[in-house]
Amino acid sequence: MNGVSREIRLVARPAGFPGEDLFEVAATPIPDPADGQLLVLRDLGIREGKSREARTLLEALEVEGNALLVVKNGEADSQPLTERAFRNLRGVRVVRAEDLNAYDVLWGNRLLFTEKAFDHVKGAL
Repeated sequence: MNGVSREIRLVARPAGFPGEDLFEVAATPIPDPADGQLLVLRDLGIREGKSREARTLLEALEVEGNALLVVKNGEADSQPLTERAFRNLRGVRVVRAEDLNAYDVLWGNRLLFTEKAFDHVKGAL
């Protein structure tokens, strides 16, 4: 990816009304995701909607910290069983691909996508 983020930074604290001389534009490189930060999964393996199933999946993927699970509306893995299995786990959010926003992406240390959700997001970019 290796994009560049443009940021507007405050150079000095304003004494009155801030003018343009108090700000600067800086370019910061955006690093590629590290191995394992973004995972695309074919099947979540949630059959009963139990938190035990969700916890087993996260342990197998060695997920620690905040995890964002992105599912596609209408696919089998976005049904209420999946949401029920993950909703009681601390540090895990389930978001539909159609509702994904920048805050959600920045919140998660690990991003887990179903294949259909990943294709949907990729197609929207």
